[in-house]
Amino acid sequence: MKHIYISLFSFLVAGLLFTSCDEEGMNSLGSINPEMVEFSLEGFDVKGEIDVLNATVSLSVPPYADITSLTPFVEGSYGSEISPANGTIVDFSSPVTYTLENSGQSKQFIVSVEYGAMDTKSTRLLVLGTSSAISEITNEDELAAAQWGKSTFPNITYMSFDQLANDASILNETDVVWWHYDTEVSLPGSALKQEVLTALVNYRNNGGGLYLSGFATQYLEEIEVVQQGHGITEAGGAPIEFENPDNWGMSFRGHTDHPIFQGLRMETIESAFLISGGAWRKDNKAWWTVWDENTIFPDYGISLASTEWDFDRTVLVLMAEFPGTPQQGTVIAFSAGAYDWKSVDGENTFMDNVQRVTQNILTYVATETNNNRTN
Repeated sequence: MKHIYISLFSFLVAGLLFTSCDEEGMNSLGSINPEMVEFSLEGFDVKGEIDVLNATVSLSVPPYADITSLTPFVEGSYGSEISPANGTIVDFSSPVTYTLENSGQSKQFIVSVEYGAMDTKSTRLLVLGTSSAISEITNEDELAAAQWGKSTFPNITYMSFDQLANDASILNETDVVWWHYDTEVSLPGSALKQEVLTALVNYRNNGGGLYLSGFATQYLEEIEVVQQGHGITEAGGAPIEFENPDNWGMSFRGHTDHPIFQGLRMETIESAFLISGGAWRKDNKAWWTVWDENTIFPDYGISLASTEWDFDRTVLVLMAEFPGTPQQGTVIAFSAGAYDWKSVDGENTFMDNVQRVTQNILTYVATETNNNRTN
């Protein structure tokens, strides 16, 4: 009988402990002391960095966010009352004090919200092409690029030039436009429609940014990024893909600190490969040949990169930046035989660099777009 009482007592104690743990285990602190456990914002995939010791919370939002009208969600330690209450629209143009109270105790947290750089989750990307949908793209290089964009950027929209000509309103909610063109040297007629050109010129004149790659770098003159006569000086490629035993890449000497070149697998401290020996390639490119004294690379542009063998960047310009202003958006143009999204044979062991430099360009231009629009 004694053993029965002891077992019953143990069961009751265990039940009480389980109930207590179940209630207080709903948050990581498990304490009646008023503490902040989590701070997030409705509509944004961001969470605040909470410093419990100093009672501060800091977080960054995309540059297009309206920090004067944000709706936070705060999780406090068990039983805590929170002020301002969850669901309240709050102006974070200056730090805001949040108060948590529980069992006669209170604690205040200073919450600061700042604008941060764009990332793949926040960037609103518009990919342009000649096909009506990604699934209908027939050029393997363009298809691989668009599919990567879709898998990397959640806020992506694909649109054909014909669709853009009929309705360009998507540009009002776009941080960066990307057109990668590999089909042929000549630009397609759909991209040259006056409705399309006007829409893209207006988009840039309202601070919107663009990334033009492959043969699309020839679009710079058409959308008035460069003056007539300042555009690409050489464009072409092989009739069919071919095998090559060499690694090809780019030299960005003098620009190693630029956000575009961060996180790459480097060949040297100022260069990186983009396609590996043995991977088949077309050698498609549309760039400036600056070794020719008759060639004009505009002085309002920035030469960012050349081929890896042109280490000092004195022969070619394969990547150029046209910086934005409060009136016009930033544009990056990049075209090189090494910038190849699909090899018909042979593995490109540097595809991670192709993807990384593209991701960097798109998020960089998106950040510049929003900085231009808010200044």
